[in-house]
Amino acid sequence: MSDHAVTALCVLSHDQILVAYQYNNNIKLLNHQYQVVSRYNLTAHPHDICQITPSEVALAVNDDTTHEVQFVSMHDLRMVMGTKLKFEHSGFGIARYRKDLYITSGTSGTALDKYTISGTRLSKLYEDTTAGATGNITVDIYWFHLNSYKLY
Repeated sequence: MSDHAVTALCVLSHDQILVAYQYNNNIKLLNHQYQVVSRYNLTAHPHDICQITPSEVALAVNDDTTHEVQFVSMHDLRMVMGTKLKFEHSGFGIARYRKDLYITSGTSGTALDKYTISGTRLSKLYEDTTAGATGNITVDIYWFHLNSYKLY
């Protein structure tokens, strides 16, 4: 297992890229020349990133005891921790559509829940109760667009 496993990327404004590294629990901000200009240590393994505003992202982070969505803002090439939403379940995928968050959760991504941006659960959209027996990931978020979205 590599200490540098990249688990998520997010392209931000001003040609910046945010890269999440799962096993060393950090994110790095790259400039348009792919140079690291800032790094931030997280409290657990980052699994996914979604952009909330042009200068803020939400990260799904997990380990044995931590199951959170952590909001991080970028200010002049500096990353600042914002709100943390704590959950009883692991979150593996995260996306924003309009004003809501969609989080894949459960054992290896077997459910999809819809939350408000402040962490209130609105509904369970899908759950695969048979996936635990197979160990297969059945829900993942691949693409969200401002006007439409697709879930696979």
